[in-house]
Amino acid sequence: MENGKISIVGIGPGNLLDISPRAKLAIESAEVVAGYKTYINFIPELVEGKKIIATAMMQEIERAELAIQEAR
Repeated sequence: MENGKISIVGIGPGNLLDISPRAKLAIESAEVVAGYKTYINFIPELVEGKKIIATAMMQEIERAELAIQEAR
């Protein structure tokens, strides 16, 4: 079984117009999106229908571990 791919992208200051085209494409093509809950809420159009791993601030390690488990 092949493992999944993890892409790490920034969404800018929270406006869809500020997301780079490459980051937007990565999010659009993802099956699972992991991120800080508040920032995920900034991009509902991009994450609709996807599995979301959202955690609170200061839970970056937990969120990364969950993303790795999902990719496996």
